[in-house]
Amino acid sequence: MVLRHDSRVSVMQFGAQLEAVALRVLRPSSSSTSAPPRQLLHHVELVRRLPFYGYHERFRSFFRVSVIDPAMVGRLVRLLGHTTEVGGRRWQTYESHAPYHFQFMVDYGMKGMAPFFIPTCTARSPIPKELQHVQAQARLKITAVTSKGEPMRLTRAELEIDVRASALRWRESSIETGENLLSVRRSVPAILCRVRR
Repeated sequence: MVLRHDSRVSVMQFGAQLEAVALRVLRPSSSSTSAPPRQLLHHVELVRRLPFYGYHERFRSFFRVSVIDPAMVGRLVRLLGHTTEVGGRRWQTYESHAPYHFQFMVDYGMKGMAPFFIPTCTARSPIPKELQHVQAQARLKITAVTSKGEPMRLTRAELEIDVRASALRWRESSIETGENLLSVRRSVPAILCRVRR
């Protein structure tokens, strides 16, 4: 996230200028045979957050920048913080030190091995016998089952599913109601709690 210093700068202006400068400055080295990317940013949005570090009484406006390639985050942070290429100033970034996967988990309210809301998913074949009935699949929000081997399973888990990123939802509050270890245990369906021996 980038602190918004001037309320006259719109999300579109900031995003367009950041991408134009990044494409010009961060292009691959001349020894690279790969073609330069045509798009670096997925989207930029304006959010209001309480800055995490230091004492702050009120929320501030930030540009939340989502990149297509997480490997570009460090280079974009250096571009924003150490040069005046974007908007003629140096920009203060927040949360850019957090690894991509950790930030993804925070944004979507995922907590390690704790359950989280999945509206729909696709199961990879083969699936356990007790999940071969439509009713059992509906209970777990399984809308489709892939053909065996397409795509290949990545684990030896009893059930492996694919979830579209667009199906996930953002956290709506910093603390979910009733969120503690006991409530998590109670909310897990019995079929997922059963341990195979």
